[in-house]
Amino acid sequence: MDYGAIVNCPSGSGTGVNVGSCVLAIGSSSSPSFQIVNVQLFSTDLPLGGSVSGSFTVAPIGGFTGSINFTGQGQVGNQPVTVQFSPNPSGPAATVNFTVFAPTIGPTGVNGPALSRWF
Repeated sequence: MDYGAIVNCPSGSGTGVNVGSCVLAIGSSSSPSFQIVNVQLFSTDLPLGGSVSGSFTVAPIGGFTGSINFTGQGQVGNQPVTVQFSPNPSGPAATVNFTVFAPTIGPTGVNGPALSRWF
């Protein structure tokens, strides 16, 4: 079963997003299911060739007992952003750590300080 994520970042800017103020909702309100809660991001700056790490907690709802496989991907311009999760898969109640890796080359046609903070 695939779940979509909804991210609301009301204080975003043209050069980056203040991830600390984002609200992430994932999962399903019907049971059994799970929720992603206590999302922590240890930095809001993701420089070229760098990474940012964080964690979240998986909380079961309505007797959920399955395992959960996480994937993450993105793109800045024409350059890929990758994400690694650990443990992956996770159990129905777990703390999951993640790392987001920035591309080593900036997107085509973008110059200046915006490259140092686009996450």
